[in-house]
Amino acid sequence: MKPSIRTVRTPTRGFTLVELMISVAVMGIVMLAIYGAFFKTQRAADSVTGVVADRQSARGAVQLLERELRMAGSGWGRSVVVGTSNGAGHIDLNPINFGYGGPDANDTLSIVGGWEASTLLASGMPNASATLKVGDTSGFADGDLVVITDGTTADMFEVTQVNSQSLILQHNPSSPFNDPGGHSTWPGTGYNTGAQAYKVTWVTYKVDSTSYRKPALIRAQVGRAPQIAAYDVSGFRVYYQMQDSSLTRNPASLNFVARVLPVVYTRALSPNRVALNDSVWASIRPRTF
Repeated sequence: MKPSIRTVRTPTRGFTLVELMISVAVMGIVMLAIYGAFFKTQRAADSVTGVVADRQSARGAVQLLERELRMAGSGWGRSVVVGTSNGAGHIDLNPINFGYGGPDANDTLSIVGGWEASTLLASGMPNASATLKVGDTSGFADGDLVVITDGTTADMFEVTQVNSQSLILQHNPSSPFNDPGGHSTWPGTGYNTGAQAYKVTWVTYKVDSTSYRKPALIRAQVGRAPQIAAYDVSGFRVYYQMQDSSLTRNPASLNFVARVLPVVYTRALSPNRVALNDSVWASIRPRTF
């Protein structure tokens, strides 16, 4: 008879407190490394997303500027528009009006053109107080600015009422834009029948650093509420290429400007680097130049 074999069991041994503490510490270090890498990647992704959004915003603003700069002076070319502005008396408006802010400051840019609606005078205007009768009032509304031009001189008024039946664009002196004193250079023979009448778009681009959480490039059109053209910008500069190919931000005269180069600067922020400046720009030659 074979003797029976007994199985000897080894006593079960657990983890000591020291081993558990070491395991927890190692696990914590690993998790901290994983979460650190995750949040670092997330911050980098957010930074790239912000840069892309800011650049896209700046690109949209430059495209809008490009469209309006191409149409600057539509209807009267480089001729100066004469009128009044908000009761300030006589003003001379160029198709493109410079706003040099200084070496380290932002510029402003004002653009005037008649690219929305136009018609012809149905009767002559011997003086600035004469009736403004046109061949068609379509596209004109109360509060619109209108420029009368014969191709050489140009004068601006504000429409106070549109009379579609009699085809008259009233320009009562109650409007601060219709001060008779603002038309001191009215042509001697007035504007004859057939002279052009244009609905005017007058916009100004400038940086607003106080009205919003971050600086924004504002498009301000006369008669309308300001609009944000680009958000979170770090600068706006306007360069002018002269006919001799030189560049300046402060030209002496519009007559020698060949092209306009608006530049919108954006700022790329990185937790590991200083702020980097990026820019979106265009080079535009107005069609009437």
